[in-house]
Amino acid sequence: NSSEPFQVKVKTEDVDTTDLVKSYGFGVKKIQINPSKKVKFSIVNGAYPELFGVALDGETGVAVDNFAMRGSSAIGYHTMNRKIYAQQLKQLNVRCIIFQYGINVVPNVRKDYSYYTKMLVKELRSIKRAYPGISIIVVGPSDMSRNLNGQKVSYPNIALINREMQNAAFETGCAFWDLYSAMGGKNSMPQWVSKGLAQKDYTHFSYNGAKYVGEMLFEAILEQVQNQGYLN
Repeated sequence: NSSEPFQVKVKTEDVDTTDLVKSYGFGVKKIQINPSKKVKFSIVNGAYPELFGVALDGETGVAVDNFAMRGSSAIGYHTMNRKIYAQQLKQLNVRCIIFQYGINVVPNVRKDYSYYTKMLVKELRSIKRAYPGISIIVVGPSDMSRNLNGQKVSYPNIALINREMQNAAFETGCAFWDLYSAMGGKNSMPQWVSKGLAQKDYTHFSYNGAKYVGEMLFEAILEQVQNQGYLN
């Protein structure tokens, strides 16, 4: 988004300077670059634009973009500029959004999480209104341990949060993946830690653990696609 034209210099093994015209709201410029270990973008002339992001995607295959929102409970999607968000999804050819939250709600132990269902329904609907037809997979919370009499045990509310997230997903026409059960359910986190798949805070996955969870999710998606007859 820029009220004036500007120039961007792209440096890989070669250097190329590209003129970008002014654009109001949301503009996109595609630049072809050769594969490189390092890519540097510099604004060299003109007014500095408002940048929404840089996508380093190829022309074929599946691109996966991860937006880490540490400490978030999935609040705020309904406040986004729906028009710009829809343009971003269209330009990037987004086919599916994987929505993983819940673990930050766990330490706040309570008996009723119906409020969380209402909140998630509001956020999921706002995304679907921005881009009708988009597929959304809601991933439930993973297991999370706390210290009880010297033993690492699961928080007692994880199953409740898991259920409420599932209710929100189904109410809004989204898919739901039960990560808690996929891990092994109650008190499964210590086993993941002992195998090096989770960190010793008994909350976050290690690099290998995150990779393994990604593989499990991929297999779950592929199984459903094959069961529905989309692949021969």
